Amino acid sequence: MMGDGVIDFGTIGRWVHDAGYRGDVEVEIFNAAVWATDGDQVIETMKQRYRDLVLPAPVG
Repeated sequence: MMGDGVIDFGTIGRWVHDAGYRGDVEVEIFNAAVWATDGDQVIETMKQRYRDLVLPAPVG
């Protein structure tokens, strides 16, 4: 799940945004523990982490 690893999604998100991309973002989760979790809970966690970690933060 986003945020459980070492990828700096905020920085990457800013790079992509600054490059002009405004399209869709796909989230793929390859983790058996997440797959075994209630789907509604997974969606809520994913939405919160997307807001916190992926959306470009204002710089400066």
